[in-house]
Amino acid sequence: MKGFNEKVITIVKHNISDDFKIIPIGHHELGRHLVYCIIDSKNNEYILKIYGKAGRWCNEITAIKKLDDVVVLPQIVNYGKLQDGTEWILSRKIPGFVLNEVWSKLRLEERERIVKEMGEYLGRIHKKSTYSYYGPWIECASNDYRFQDYIKFRKYNDEKIFKQILTQNLPHEKLLRVAYRVLISYYEKINDKTLPRICHRDFLGRNIIVNKFNDKWSVQGIIDFEHCQPDDPYIDLSSMYQSVFIDYPTLESSFLNGYTKYMYLSKNFGDKLKYYLINTGLHICSWTYQCAPSYYKRGIRLLKLILKD
Repeated sequence: MKGFNEKVITIVKHNISDDFKIIPIGHHELGRHLVYCIIDSKNNEYILKIYGKAGRWCNEITAIKKLDDVVVLPQIVNYGKLQDGTEWILSRKIPGFVLNEVWSKLRLEERERIVKEMGEYLGRIHKKSTYSYYGPWIECASNDYRFQDYIKFRKYNDEKIFKQILTQNLPHEKLLRVAYRVLISYYEKINDKTLPRICHRDFLGRNIIVNKFNDKWSVQGIIDFEHCQPDDPYIDLSSMYQSVFIDYPTLESSFLNGYTKYMYLSKNFGDKLKYYLINTGLHICSWTYQCAPSYYKRGIRLLKLILKD
């Protein structure tokens, strides 16, 4: 990921102006993507995202085009590929703050309002469209990675995660093996007729923009759709449970009150939730041990909590 400074300057000069300020704002230490806030001479703010993984660029562009009439999303200024194949998107910055940055300052009633709005936003996203397949957008990948059968899709993803875990000699391998056995035991319980829908697949506080007007905090938009694709909508609900409700269980009802304005919960919601929480814990542990050890610990904590129930 070295040598991007010149590329950043080239993109910005071509799309904005010769007079600008660049501020790195992403988790560059993870070595995945590079994200910058660009401020021009008139103090207009933009976000430049340079992708370190192929295909994420297409997911984001496709999702924004499909959802721009449903929720507030980043407005794309331009996107493209550099001569070496590096993919990038330049968009206008949504005014406000990342929810995670202000969460600790919010009062209980403010948190309740925010998570209810998050439920409404997510419900509108899920209600937008249904699809005939699970997996990458038709616009973005070959048929080899798309599935019409839900359980085959889940098995494909679960096996890929577990194989990645086994290559690393992780200190909690015994726990991870137990978690995987429990995970695959849920296939019969979760096999229903839920249709694939547009899913964010990283619906967390770090991707929610909020702002305060007249002493009232509210959701202003959603960002980071690089993982977005047709999937089971319950995968997004599990993100809220592992990132928010695991620590603040009383907020669950506020979120569901917002979500169920647009979507209903299936009878096997509890089984699906447990399945996806185990899946999430395994996925977190599959890539974080070396590059994000604190996040790895959170994955282990999540698995221990779910397996204890």
